[in-house]
Amino acid sequence: MRYVTSIEKRGHQEGLHKGRQEGLQKGLQKGLQKGLRKGLQKGLRKGLQQGLQLGHLQQSQQRLLEVLQVRFQRLPKTLITTIQALDDLERLSQLFRRALVVESLGEFKQLLADLN
Repeated sequence: MRYVTSIEKRGHQEGLHKGRQEGLQKGLQKGLQKGLRKGLQKGLRKGLQQGLQLGHLQQSQQRLLEVLQVRFQRLPKTLITTIQALDDLERLSQLFRRALVVESLGEFKQLLADLN
């Protein structure tokens, strides 16, 4: 059996230590890259979804305002502001259907007040 000198033993230990350090460093870098990529993808999906929801909400508000303007011409600023502040798509859909059949702008305003 071959005798291992203290220098060889020390070199072996240093080599193992260096190998572990390099492995840890590479593992951390890969882990961070993978984590960042997944986080970015998740953030992009969530941002896209929120953007689509906001776009749909704004479109619903605009459609409601257009129907009211066609039917009753001038709309009070307060009514426009109130409709633009609505953030419930179901409520906007209900109001849109009602805006098509109400007899007057006053009736619509009362309906809007009753829903709040």
